[in-house]
Amino acid sequence: MRTFDAILPYLKKSYAQIGGGIVMLILVDVVQLAMPKVMQYAIDSIQNRTIDERGLVWVGLLIFALAIAVMVLRYFWRILIIGNSHRIEKKPEAGFLQSSPKALAKLF
Repeated sequence: MRTFDAILPYLKKSYAQIGGGIVMLILVDVVQLAMPKVMQYAIDSIQNRTIDERGLVWVGLLIFALAIAVMVLRYFWRILIIGNSHRIEKKPEAGFLQSSPKALAKLF
């Protein structure tokens, strides 16, 4: 538990970013779950001959929009969670090196 206690102050400062990253992760999953349903609709409509060319274009655009949404949401998910973990990792190092010039001299 000592390691977790050491990073807890840094985690408390970034709860909003971590929470936002988790929300983005859930949204990515929801969008990815919608994609097969759109494909199912398109295939069933083609088989039943209930969709015309214009409808297929709209389905294609919807699939493209869902793919773009997944890409954007994954970007923000990674920035918020992985980027935040990188910032948390760098803060203790910077504090340690600034507070102890002798420790810095020992490194070199």
